[in-house]
Amino acid sequence: MQDQDSHAITSSGGEDLRPLTKELSVLDGLYVLARHKWLIILLPVVGIFLGVVVAIITPEEYASSAVLMRETQQESSRTGLAALRGLGLNIGESQSGLTIEAYPNVLASHEVRSILLEERFPTSSGAKITFLEYARNVEPGSIGERLRIMLRSDPDGSSMGNLDDSLSLSVAYSYQEQQAMETMGEMIGVDADAETGLMTITVTAQDPVLAASLVGRLIEELRSRVQSLLTQKAREDYEFIGERTTEAEGDLRTARARLAHFDDRNRGLTSAQLLAERDRLRQEVSFATEVFSQYQGELKQAEIEVQRASPVITVLDRPVVPLRRVRPRRTVIVLVGALFGLAMGLLLSFIIEGFKTEADTAGGKRKSAAIREALVPSRFRRMKPTRTKGELDVEDVDELRP
Repeated sequence: MQDQDSHAITSSGGEDLRPLTKELSVLDGLYVLARHKWLIILLPVVGIFLGVVVAIITPEEYASSAVLMRETQQESSRTGLAALRGLGLNIGESQSGLTIEAYPNVLASHEVRSILLEERFPTSSGAKITFLEYARNVEPGSIGERLRIMLRSDPDGSSMGNLDDSLSLSVAYSYQEQQAMETMGEMIGVDADAETGLMTITVTAQDPVLAASLVGRLIEELRSRVQSLLTQKAREDYEFIGERTTEAEGDLRTARARLAHFDDRNRGLTSAQLLAERDRLRQEVSFATEVFSQYQGELKQAEIEVQRASPVITVLDRPVVPLRRVRPRRTVIVLVGALFGLAMGLLLSFIIEGFKTEADTAGGKRKSAAIREALVPSRFRRMKPTRTKGELDVEDVDELRP
């Protein structure tokens, strides 16, 4: 009871009362709130103001999306393909190496993005610009991106130079092209579901028309790139069989020409030697005809396999030009600013009151003197602060001690 009375100090002179207890009570909390009410009100107002500024300067972004479905192909028939497999051709299994989970990586590849850099896209203003121009003029969407751009040192934009023949698999892009491809990667979002075979492509851009147009071009490039990857083996087989078919056709024409020339030169002759030579030439023609016919059948089967290996990507939901922005969410930004300001006001109020409360004690005064001695230069430390009447300094207390 005595401690509680000593903690609540009253003065008829109207001086401020400060809670001195180490354990914060409800009245102490209300007292701190009442004492620092202007700080608690001011900081949320500042937070609201900053939130409004951020919400205004943040550029608007629009999102357009499309839903795709990949139809799985049935295993190719084994009937009639024994001759092709006898030639070492791998038919009917070309799709096993590329599943729908790999489609996002296909869209993220440099081959796909580099094709779209020089593509001209329509905008909401009616003009058409390349993606390089859009990436060069696009405004940063957040404060962090603005600071990163301000602190970034841009190279001169030239390419890395010509590559040697030994590095024919490598590609060199200029700095602007690499930055544009990074910007495109940040704009594109892909969600693929292996169970349902559905994939959603979403593009977020500051221009709604460009966002929808970019989704459409991504669908086209995805089809082209996946078809190129899946049908590569089948196309190689088709080209190989096509070359053999052309050679077999040439051999057949040569054999027929020899037989016709022999008949023209030996018309009416019936010697045994000539008859044997005619039979030999006819057998060559018959064999060449059989080989050419077999290659023709194989070429037709290879063409079927190319068509069968082509992926079937169906657009279930076409991209639509968005009318409402997805960012910034101005209400949320202002609300977060207000809550952050309120939290900072409460925190600073209790910290300030805690420092004042501890500074009034003898131990707090000794700590303050030690801090002042460690931080304040000696020439400033000689100047003692003015004291009110009846206030004792730590040094005076030490002098009064017996």
